[in-house]
Amino acid sequence: MFKACMLSRGRAIVVESLPEESNKNEANNKNNIAAAAAWYGPQQDVRVIAALRAGVLTPLGNYGPRLLKRIGEFNRATHATFTRAFNKRALTRENAWYLQCIFTAKQFEGQGLMSALVREGFNHALKCSPSGFVPPVILESSSGRSRSRYLHLGFEIIEPWCNIGKGKVDSRGCRPAKNKNCKEKAELVGIKFSCMVNWDCRKALQAENHK
Repeated sequence: MFKACMLSRGRAIVVESLPEESNKNEANNKNNIAAAAAWYGPQQDVRVIAALRAGVLTPLGNYGPRLLKRIGEFNRATHATFTRAFNKRALTRENAWYLQCIFTAKQFEGQGLMSALVREGFNHALKCSPSGFVPPVILESSSGRSRSRYLHLGFEIIEPWCNIGKGKVDSRGCRPAKNKNCKEKAELVGIKFSCMVNWDCRKALQAENHK
């Protein structure tokens, strides 16, 4: 996703863990990425050719061609959900910045890196917007834990949990083995996610500055 973001002229921001002087030589041979976020600005999206160049065929090999069907279902569901919310405010999805992906390496969790990356994105979105216009910021949350973090950063849930592939795939998007049993069928809960929007990222930044 990050490679496709860069090839699509999106915005990939990386937080690097800088080693102490005594460990620099050893650290040069390691992956020092502590956290990262992939953003798309207004009227930007993943380009098909960029996704192919980024290696989308690899997960297709792991998950099978039905992955394309799941992706199509996901795109249709999120588009419809965001469209309903934006229409109520006389805005369009193309007005928004999109946080496609964000992560923190496990050993760096709890240090506020995710919040820092999101707020950095808010600042950048405001700087790039016309004077007086505060751009909406959208994302999809796939877990209760991440959803609570986004709520803390000023996002709101547009609609309750969406679900794609229910009865066909498990929460990872994988199909069961051919010799299905009752337990495997019960695990076909589908992929759950929530569409979320921050309508005024400026407020989140002001609240942080007042702490």
